[in-house]
Amino acid sequence: MFEREINVYAQMLAYCKRLVAELSEEQLAIVPAPSANPPLWILGHLAVATDWCLAMLGQPRLCPESWHQCFGRGSNPAEIPPPYPTKAELLQAIERGHQHVTSAARSADPEAMAKPHGVPLFERGQLKTTGDLVALLMTAHVGVHLGELTYWRRLREYPPLF
Repeated sequence: MFEREINVYAQMLAYCKRLVAELSEEQLAIVPAPSANPPLWILGHLAVATDWCLAMLGQPRLCPESWHQCFGRGSNPAEIPPPYPTKAELLQAIERGHQHVTSAARSADPEAMAKPHGVPLFERGQLKTTGDLVALLMTAHVGVHLGELTYWRRLREYPPLF
């Protein structure tokens, strides 16, 4: 199950790594423009998002609870307490999450994925099932936040990767 999403998910992971490969630890906390998220928050958010996807797939979370507080939906990047996770720690958490999500998505129960998701944030939208939210978290959600990293890079005058 989710074979197309798994292919997109793998592509997004590779792109994520390319986007931050040349960034230093110090650069991770730079806010390039008002209301823009720094790479630190974006990477942390992508890491905890793998936990949300795992939960939809009936699997346990992998990230520390403190990360969910710092990087979860509605968190404020300006309130992340030091010491910050390193780029290597964040990327490792994202990769580990991707591996677990990919495995769980491949063996997902079609009946479970067809059930209503029960997430209030998405009650009024087009996404009705658990499978819809898994697909969103593996594709569009990642793409939105990688777009933020791309924007960050452009504001810091890095060359485009495409």
